[in-house]
Amino acid sequence: MERNEMQRRIQLHLLDLLAERVLISPAELHAAKSLVDERALEPGVPLRKGAERGKSGNL
Repeated sequence: MERNEMQRRIQLHLLDLLAERVLISPAELHAAKSLVDERALEPGVPLRKGAERGKSGNL
């Protein structure tokens, strides 16, 4: 499995865990997952930079 795909899956899983524990709202979960998926489509861009764009205090 490609490194970016593995990072993407881990990030999505962690977001699901946060939502499950009610640490983030459904709207924040959707927005964060959209950022992760959006970054995964950009070739050569490390996924960890996607989190810098979201300025929510819960992420």
